[in-house]
Amino acid sequence: MLIACRRHRGKHWVEVWDTGIGFAEDQTGIIFEEFQQLGDDARNRGSGLGLSIVAKAAALLDLEIRVRSRPGRGSMFAVELPPGAMVAAPLPAAVRGATRQLRIALVEDNAMALEAMVLALESSRHEVIWAKSGRELIDKLSQQAPDLVISDYRLAAGETGFDVIAAVRNLFADHLPAILITGDTDPAVVRSMTDRGIALLYKPLDMEALQLAIAELVERRAG
Repeated sequence: MLIACRRHRGKHWVEVWDTGIGFAEDQTGIIFEEFQQLGDDARNRGSGLGLSIVAKAAALLDLEIRVRSRPGRGSMFAVELPPGAMVAAPLPAAVRGATRQLRIALVEDNAMALEAMVLALESSRHEVIWAKSGRELIDKLSQQAPDLVISDYRLAAGETGFDVIAAVRNLFADHLPAILITGDTDPAVVRSMTDRGIALLYKPLDMEALQLAIAELVERRAG
């Protein structure tokens, strides 16, 4: 048996193909009647395929059914899929409330992860000053303090997110809000992060979780 979703004449269909005994074209109407089975009655002891139920449900939903069959080869039953529309999930209230544009300092040495985070943050109207190392970030900030620092924990050349956050805090403010992104679950490392007042997010990074963490840090600072 094969189950597939396919396009046919501009519509989408769920199709079920089998390799059973099949049936003749003039029997198509019969199989949609209640309690009807085709073939050897001594062999078939069930109550049918439930096609009468399928036909009634499709009629209620104004959907089309297609049937093809060849005796000795098998059958195909298809039900039309109704058109749909993508609906974006609503963001949590804390994220929706964080409408103020922030100046965010971001360090990530993985090009794909960096691009994804910059896109997500800029789509929320934040200004993103991004870099692949702490030194590059300090140069780009140009003596203008960010509202928040986000950094990956393990960076190239032995640098860590701790180093990045410490450098930015030393330059601007000791209690500058910061987020570290890591895949490290070592309790000592985690404790060290929280002891320094750094929020922690784990990989793989969820962008909604990142937006929520930013909103919570900004709200906490404002309070």
